[in-house]
Amino acid sequence: MPPLFLRLCFSPDGQTLYAGGSALTQSYSATGHAWDMSTRQRRFSFNHLQGPAFDISPDGRWAAMGYRDAVNVIDLQGKPARLPKDSFRSREYFQMLPSRRLRAAGNVTCVAFSPDNRTLVVGGESVGSPVAFWDVPSARRIEGKTWPVATNFPGIANAMVSSAPAFVEWSPDGGRVAMANASQLTIYNWASGSSIEVLWPRAKTFAPTVTNFGVGNVPILAWSPDGQWLFFGGDEVRQWRAQDLKLSRSFGIGGPLAVAPDGKTLATANRSESGDPMGVWLWKIG
Repeated sequence: MPPLFLRLCFSPDGQTLYAGGSALTQSYSATGHAWDMSTRQRRFSFNHLQGPAFDISPDGRWAAMGYRDAVNVIDLQGKPARLPKDSFRSREYFQMLPSRRLRAAGNVTCVAFSPDNRTLVVGGESVGSPVAFWDVPSARRIEGKTWPVATNFPGIANAMVSSAPAFVEWSPDGGRVAMANASQLTIYNWASGSSIEVLWPRAKTFAPTVTNFGVGNVPILAWSPDGQWLFFGGDEVRQWRAQDLKLSRSFGIGGPLAVAPDGKTLATANRSESGDPMGVWLWKIG
């Protein structure tokens, strides 16, 4: 079966494209990968992962990989450990980099670094709030603020599962966090604690739990660099106006996505469905 990636991230200079996050049945995609955008060749792969949560910090220093009740924060600039002689990993490409482990309150479904690289938001199946926030330098959980409240949605019995965001994404100015769960898209204001929501335009929704991520339900969120637009990729890639979450454009293709640092290119990775070609597609959006 071809590899399935759930998340794409550009490096700060736009020269490297990272791919990570995996369905639990995938082996090749259960590793983070970095590609050179100019040569289209793989630079390196790093640290084993089985789970959908994956992100790269804006400064390119850190990678976050979440699985079950923990998040590994990986130092991409750290010295790789020596692989054992019997390792099945390719010594030519694979690197085991130093990491720190953060414990979560429930199954981790998504992670995202703030624009200043200091704060990590972790989404998951927890009581009370669908997200938690961590200080990256100290690896300590941030307390004392009012976070979004976990609520149940019509037709879904388990409140924790239904409120768990499948993906979270910071706005470029660090003032807002966008999140998508089984029923809706939400933008949460980090300073005021207020939020706006919109229901999905179709009755069919994706499953946000770690164990249910699969070929047909791969969502992701990405902001435009100016913070005016929000892109969502799942059953279909769509473009929303961030001011009021008004739907602006649909691309007619599903899968994860990433916006280039200059805001002119949208990258999408196709879902593996019958008749769909596999690979990464580039769209002009600016």
